[in-house]
Amino acid sequence: MKATSGALPIIAAFLCLASIQFAGASDNKTVVEKMKEAKPVTRLGSVRAPKPGEKGPFTISKGDADLTLGGKVRVDYVFDDNVYMLNKNLPDEEQYFKETVDITVAAAYGHEKYGYNAVDIFTDLRHKGVWGRPLSYADKDAGLLGSSSIKFNNESNSIFGPHAHTSTKTLTWFNEAWLRFSLNAALGVGRDGRHIQFIKLGWFPFDLGRGIALGSYYGLNRELIALYNYSEDKAAPGINLTGDIVKDRLKYDIYYARFEERGKSFDDVVNVEKRYIVGRRTHPWRGVSKNDDLIAGRIKWKALKSENDGELYFEPYIFYNAASDKKVDIPADSKANWGSYGMQLEYAYKNFECGGEFALNYGKEHLYNIDRDQTGIQNRDGYLKEEHPKILDKNPNDPSAMPVPVSAYTNKASREPVYVNGEQINIANGASEDYPFYNAKDRFRKSYTNKLGGWMTVVDGAYTFAKWNLKLALAYAYASGDDNPHTLQVNKTYHGFVGLHENYNGGKRVKSMIILDERDLLRPVAKADNRVDTSRDIHFSNLQYVGLGCKWLPKSRIKNLLIWPNILGFWATHRMHKYVPDPTNPNKSGRLSATEYARDFLGTEANIWTSCNLVTDLRFYINFAVFFPGGFYSDMKGVPTSREIFTFVAEADTRPDAVRLGLGDDTAFHLNVGIEYNF
Repeated sequence: MKATSGALPIIAAFLCLASIQFAGASDNKTVVEKMKEAKPVTRLGSVRAPKPGEKGPFTISKGDADLTLGGKVRVDYVFDDNVYMLNKNLPDEEQYFKETVDITVAAAYGHEKYGYNAVDIFTDLRHKGVWGRPLSYADKDAGLLGSSSIKFNNESNSIFGPHAHTSTKTLTWFNEAWLRFSLNAALGVGRDGRHIQFIKLGWFPFDLGRGIALGSYYGLNRELIALYNYSEDKAAPGINLTGDIVKDRLKYDIYYARFEERGKSFDDVVNVEKRYIVGRRTHPWRGVSKNDDLIAGRIKWKALKSENDGELYFEPYIFYNAASDKKVDIPADSKANWGSYGMQLEYAYKNFECGGEFALNYGKEHLYNIDRDQTGIQNRDGYLKEEHPKILDKNPNDPSAMPVPVSAYTNKASREPVYVNGEQINIANGASEDYPFYNAKDRFRKSYTNKLGGWMTVVDGAYTFAKWNLKLALAYAYASGDDNPHTLQVNKTYHGFVGLHENYNGGKRVKSMIILDERDLLRPVAKADNRVDTSRDIHFSNLQYVGLGCKWLPKSRIKNLLIWPNILGFWATHRMHKYVPDPTNPNKSGRLSATEYARDFLGTEANIWTSCNLVTDLRFYINFAVFFPGGFYSDMKGVPTSREIFTFVAEADTRPDAVRLGLGDDTAFHLNVGIEYNF
């Protein structure tokens, strides 16, 4: 466990404080209400916007207008061991300090005149920083500035590779910035306070249900189908029309968001990224209306609310996403028209509560017929040469076949190829009888469509033992899985569940820290030719878990002390073939077995979330988790992490061991100690 052992006395001392008997005054809230309010500090904890009519500790009032100031300052120490590769033979360890600062400003008008806020404005100005690392303004949930590709010259299409700019200054940005106003007040109707309708515009969080099908973490995770991977820590821009159908019982939301804009300028619409789509050589530009738009709707219904029968809540929902010009192999080679529909429900009666959600994907992802021959720069015999990587000077079955220089092919009068992989290019179209050219075996990708047929469900329940301020909870979740949808390039149905902008960590009853909150652990992903690679994100897909949680608010002298341990077992829901490494070729990955399957059990996670108030609104917390890998990772042991590492080791080691340096099955640890002040 290495350096983690130094943190154990801190955790033990903190937990021992729970034994001190309570000697202070209590409020009038019930134990059940306190349990619902007690929340742990998660990786992506956010500052909430004030509720309508709510005034904070720093409020300035003038007439019927209020100005409220608030925010959050948070400093964290993070230590991780084996959380990426589960391999103690690698320096798979990180420890660092980071900080998060949020300054919020909220303005409201009309509460006295209308009985509700007729106008609300909210902004959250955010800064994140890793201590001692000024070139990066956040850790894993943010990226570099202006990532793009380097061209050989302005006339060439050859790409050296991506580059990005960084800033040496600490940065701030708006995490949220929105305006909300009442249509009733604007139109002078509905003065009785019933059927109030609002429009909200700007950058603000919006999710459906528990945020699994559609979450509010704008592009935080890599998407399963070729949806855009943002590197931004801010809410998505959108418009929300919301209001009461039946006051306090039935409410609706209609939401629109634009995730990507590709038509702001003439340069956007005449962008020639589509020149590699077969048949688009005469009109290679992008065109208009090629954005990434979403529309969603939901109903919030309190179907039951009584002391005798409890409370029952339903939330049916649906969304549709039209995402054009997505990237699978090359830019703008696909589009997605898809969505999800589902329902969340919650029931509570006295000390018992339960809930659940299910959702199903629908729609499709279409991949165009493309030419993968994008010219590039290669080092040949000590010289940089601009080449056609998918056009060869010999038959592709000949081991000595080499890519053709651009000067030998581009300058011909006609460059229209024969659209057949592995075939000779017509002599009239760029070759000669003495020096024929050939298409590589994978030059062209035929068009195909992935229909989306994934689904997911989560259910959980809890009971509060008021005598001991203790809540016990059980949870179960299932998300369908499948192979990589882009490995087999034929028309098919993709059965893995696809969530959009989700970051579900288990909800409010049973939480996961390493697997679902931190999400650093790599998982093998099947690729073409029976090979395998690793993915950084564990999505809420191809995943099943059973969990037990215990939320405890002990009676102690420590104010608002929360102790919340959980234990969860995780399984893959789609079988994957066992990995067979090739120790003799450490710079190349092995293959998946043709006959043996890997075991489904991913492993067991045990975690504990603890926090307390040192003074009012100043919270100290310690979060700790351990993950014990299961049979799945033992059967996938040896999947490489970096071909650069393997190549270097192969040069220095006469007997390189691919298994020793690849994905492992060692125990992983995570520790987060921090302090947070909300004002």
